[in-house]
Amino acid sequence: MRRHKTDTARQTVVMARVKARNNWRAMVKQCDDLGPLRVAALKKIGNHIFRANHSSHYVGQSIDEPLKLSYTQTDKNKFNPEKRTKTTLLRYLRRQFAETMELFNDAECDYVLKRHAVATLGDSVFSTVSGDEITEKYGEGWGVSSCMTESDSKYTVLYSENPNTVKMLCYDDGKQQARALVWKTECCATIVDRVYPNDGYHVEVFRDYAYRQGWGFREHQHLPDGSVHFDFADGTHRCDFEVVLPESEYLPYIDSFHWGTGDWRRGAGDCWRLTTCADDGYDFRCSSTCGDVPDSIRCDNCNCQVRNDDLREAPDGDNYCESCFDNRFTVCDCCGQHADVSDGESVECDWYCAECREDHLFSCTNCGEWSVNDDMITADDGEAQLCSCCGEDTETCAACGESYTEDCRETYTDSAGDEVSWCNCCAPSRAYA
Repeated sequence: MRRHKTDTARQTVVMARVKARNNWRAMVKQCDDLGPLRVAALKKIGNHIFRANHSSHYVGQSIDEPLKLSYTQTDKNKFNPEKRTKTTLLRYLRRQFAETMELFNDAECDYVLKRHAVATLGDSVFSTVSGDEITEKYGEGWGVSSCMTESDSKYTVLYSENPNTVKMLCYDDGKQQARALVWKTECCATIVDRVYPNDGYHVEVFRDYAYRQGWGFREHQHLPDGSVHFDFADGTHRCDFEVVLPESEYLPYIDSFHWGTGDWRRGAGDCWRLTTCADDGYDFRCSSTCGDVPDSIRCDNCNCQVRNDDLREAPDGDNYCESCFDNRFTVCDCCGQHADVSDGESVECDWYCAECREDHLFSCTNCGEWSVNDDMITADDGEAQLCSCCGEDTETCAACGESYTEDCRETYTDSAGDEVSWCNCCAPSRAYA
């Protein structure tokens, strides 16, 4: 059992060394831009490491961190993955080949590291998602937090609604995660949008992957300050790309297709034409981090976006979407104007605004219900205003002929011993007449 475990560990280390050698050779082939002197230096270093077994280090690729190297400092730990030393490529080169590495300045060293990452990682670090999964990735903050991630991911629904036009390329090498949108344009070219995060070795891995797919890759990764150009593996350099997308509830912040025009028609729906070229003329920029849609305004009640043509202006001057407006306001059956539902009253299937209520309605003194003025019954010397229902319970004073309520009724016994009732205004004078 122990022998089997030892053999497995040995095989693992041997294969890691083979991978490191192959990755080194692939990296050197990609470094022609450094010139023949530096390419020759890299080849010489590779021969020392992998042919001459420099310092008996038996250098290989780190098993759990593929962008790092592992080596042994003692021969007995040569095939023990847990005892081997891990280090970064640049640190190993500068310590073991200090004189040769003096040929490379910092920018050239960074270039070598990026080429090494491209050669080492390959395609296995990439996956593609589309539809609702794009919004989910933004919700997770995949790669790095930005203005469209987490709670603001709802603004990216435009991407989810157009899976044939836009997808997300996700990167994960075990240490670094990153993302970029991939667009299928109107001219059928495929281009890769800005990478998030926009700095690091992984950007070169994205570029290499895009070139090998025949896709365009952004010339730069900073914020758009003009037309956004894309480079292709064949040397093509362009910025004249367009996509046409059906209008959506939100328009997200978009890095490359940053300029747009509205009122386009495709089939039965309105569309936005978005372009990477700032010189074509545009109606709006896709620069809102709140999902704002062109030619729209937010509802003052629910904060949703409303196209200007669908906007409803309330009597108080606030702007409402149709749903909120209908829930909060209604038409007065008396004056025909819209008013706040909470300020008016309904009487016999008619609704009165606050102003018309004061002019045409009264509140019953007895039950508190509202009635129209024409149905008012006055009692108790004008102090009681009764609805027709409550008015049925009044009596008419035999002395003055006015109506009075039970509360204002006075009863006396006359000289014959009979009880006599009057209103409380007439009763005192009658009782002692």
